[in-house]
Amino acid sequence: MTTRVDVVVVGAGVSGLAAARVLRVSGARVAVLEARDRIGGRVYTARDARSPLPAELGAEFLHGSTDAAVRALNDAGLLAMEVTGTTMQANAGKLSAEDDAEDDIAPVMNKLDPHCTPDRSFEDFLATHPGGPLRIGARRMAKRYVEGFHGADVGRISERALARQGEVNDPQQARAGRVIQGYDRLPQHLADSLDGAVRLRTTVTQVAWERGRVRVEARDARGRRVAWSARSAIITVPLGVFKAPEDAPGAITFLPPLPRATQHALDGLAVGHAARVVLLFREPWWEQLDEQAGRDADSLAELSFIFTDNPDFGVWWTAFPARVPLLTAWAGGPAARRLGHRPDDEVVDEALRAIAKATGTSAARLRRLLVTHWRHDWDADPFARGAYSYAAVGGADAARGLAKPIAGTLWITGEAVARSADIGTVHGALEAGEKTGREVAKVLKRRR
Repeated sequence: MTTRVDVVVVGAGVSGLAAARVLRVSGARVAVLEARDRIGGRVYTARDARSPLPAELGAEFLHGSTDAAVRALNDAGLLAMEVTGTTMQANAGKLSAEDDAEDDIAPVMNKLDPHCTPDRSFEDFLATHPGGPLRIGARRMAKRYVEGFHGADVGRISERALARQGEVNDPQQARAGRVIQGYDRLPQHLADSLDGAVRLRTTVTQVAWERGRVRVEARDARGRRVAWSARSAIITVPLGVFKAPEDAPGAITFLPPLPRATQHALDGLAVGHAARVVLLFREPWWEQLDEQAGRDADSLAELSFIFTDNPDFGVWWTAFPARVPLLTAWAGGPAARRLGHRPDDEVVDEALRAIAKATGTSAARLRRLLVTHWRHDWDADPFARGAYSYAAVGGADAARGLAKPIAGTLWITGEAVARSADIGTVHGALEAGEKTGREVAKVLKRRR
């Protein structure tokens, strides 16, 4: 049996839901097909009665401030709390105040050239010793920043693309916030207006297309073949799914194959990698480190970020300004790839040992204080195959190319096609989805 609609949207993440919402408002018949048993995509929130705050296993922060994000949060009645507090460096049991990391790396990052010809990797850029001979520490921090924040391999990420993002010099872009009620409330709000258009546990396997006509085949929760025919399709799956081998779980076959220009754009983007473990303790034990830090308890009660030299979990954060005993361990880029596909207990144990050694605390004590933990392996997830996207060398304009409609029939959208400063972000995905929805609505109107 084939269901007929105007537009099929593949993927019920923020971008797909935003596009579908715009289309429904325009009067189009829409089907949103999602392989998972939940909506949200790489927004994934865990709730537990033992924790006053939800735990974010995917996207967590609101980066910068955009009209689309503010409007969506207001429409959903969601409250964003700005991330504030103190930052500390912790290594071998010694704690010290950490100067703003962006100030430290600015002399290096400011040397990035948005017109670098030919384009080169950030690793090759660092090899030119930007900032001068005395900036060895700043260059080391810059490398860790790019790996951690962008989830990138410094040997692959584009100098041009990094230079265009310019977040180091943009105070607004550097701001961050959290959705107190949980980030998953945003995609849920977008889905609420779709009146049953979302089909969960529906894994798309093939998209057959020609100008003005699409047939999307999938398998439902029982493994049965199901199909939809439409005038257009919007594909919002993560970049890692596009790059998956054809016989891999979750992969999608396009018939005919995507045009050479689209494939070239896909080749210009790389899949980032990120790993986190969210730990819930019985008490905020880090507030008791005041003697080591030479600070009073009130200061450590405002602890927000901890940076360490651990090669895997080098960045940690608390829930501050909320006073909740949640601590998140973060790894990005090559470190995240090393942690991927490993058992949860093994990764949690490594995280506890890392923060115990960095802060001069007993790992055994932390294990006794640990209530529970949450983790999702995005590399092993067949419907993600990594974290968010970044531009590879030569791919500074790839996102723009990927966003171009294919024969007025297929559209690719999501965080991977967002503008340079917003690639890899939820608000970038939201804006891209809304923009694509408007474009498809115009095409449908002309055809009518």
